[in-house]
Amino acid sequence: MNKKLLFVIILGLILVIGGINQLFVVQQDDTDNDIKEPNTNQHAPHKKQNKQQKPKKKAKEGTVKERVDSFFKRSKDVFANKDTHVVAIGDSLTQGVGDTTNSGGYVGVLDEIVNDDQKTATFDNFGHAGDRTDQLLKRMKDPRVQTSLKRADIVLITVGANDIMKILRDNITDLNYKNFKKEQPAYEERLTTIFDNLSNLNDSAEIYLVGFYNPFEQYFADVPELDQIVEDWNSIGEKVTSTEDQFHYIPTKDLFDKAEKDLFYEDNFHPNNDGYEKMAERVLNYIDK
Repeated sequence: MNKKLLFVIILGLILVIGGINQLFVVQQDDTDNDIKEPNTNQHAPHKKQNKQQKPKKKAKEGTVKERVDSFFKRSKDVFANKDTHVVAIGDSLTQGVGDTTNSGGYVGVLDEIVNDDQKTATFDNFGHAGDRTDQLLKRMKDPRVQTSLKRADIVLITVGANDIMKILRDNITDLNYKNFKKEQPAYEERLTTIFDNLSNLNDSAEIYLVGFYNPFEQYFADVPELDQIVEDWNSIGEKVTSTEDQFHYIPTKDLFDKAEKDLFYEDNFHPNNDGYEKMAERVLNYIDK
């Protein structure tokens, strides 16, 4: 690995450990597996970004509902005439870190959109910042999570970014692209187990893996290895979700590529309110297929 890449990743690690710019809120204590009550139907108004964030240009003004009005009407049909139960599990992108309204990030936006006129869906959000695939597997054994998953019509998952961060931390003194390549089979096996377990719990739910983006891209676009690592992990997600009809993959990387700060929270890594709205729009597009 070249010295430039090593410097970039070490810098990112320092920011993460220092708690200043957390990538995906890396969980320091692997034994922390407490399950909090799910964030259920908060339905808080999903306000725009705070004053510290970069103002948007006029072309981007308006709520997500105004930007995707015709699509929104179609998506409502997905949840019409039935009580739909949506369960979200995963890392900080599911928990909604960076959402200044504290309404659950993209899951909270979905709740607001779907239940805008009348309640047609119930949302349980078990997102836990820092979760890796191994920790999510443990979290899925909790009776409360299992009960919710068994009743789910739709399951949404974000996971994988913290697996990358663990490799980075474990190999910081001898970092090489081969370290990430070497861990891919184990990551694929854990992700496969997650989806197998979900299918065993509920073989009728539609299960969606929401891919992740490269948070370094806006600053280090000239370091291709970082982008390749994210592409590798997302490709594994696409592969795993292609094995069963009830599994689906939702890409989001393209939404954030070259987005500068327009879609990022003040930590420069997590999405801001607008970023989560973009994610919600993408998720609804795929659910509506």
